[in-house]
Amino acid sequence: MGGAKILISAVIILIIIAVVASASVKIVDAGNRGVLTHWSAVDLSNAPLDEGIHFLVPFQDDIVQIEVRTQKYDAQTRSASKDLQTVQTTVTVNYHADQERVHILYKEIGLDYENRVIQPAIEETVKQVTANYNAEELITKRPLVKADIENAIRERLELFNVKTEVISITD
Repeated sequence: MGGAKILISAVIILIIIAVVASASVKIVDAGNRGVLTHWSAVDLSNAPLDEGIHFLVPFQDDIVQIEVRTQKYDAQTRSASKDLQTVQTTVTVNYHADQERVHILYKEIGLDYENRVIQPAIEETVKQVTANYNAEELITKRPLVKADIENAIRERLELFNVKTEVISITD
């Protein structure tokens, strides 16, 4: 009987050690950065965690992974030109979260930053820029219109720690 109690106690202790050890090791996947949280509060004092294995305080700390690879967003917008013609535009934006500031992005906006920031920025920018040109100028001055849209979108998204790579007017 005494040997069975010792064996059961040893098994329980080994299980507890395994649970604590597995809770203290987290892996940040390739193409992601990790945002360290203490009791679900974002730790802004530390830089985002790189890919690989990281050791944490079990049950207190956690890592939220945010993808920093290039992503694509397509937006179709309807707007009015300067001469009140309806213009339908399709804009494609290749973007990624700023690798060094993903912890701020997560704290201020969250994981759904595409719907909260990128979509409204593209729609408003396209409407704003197309209102500066009449319908004929939108066709004849396409490179200028594209440059205006690119610059405006890039400036707006940088405020939210999102970097744009390529912005294309596809239709």
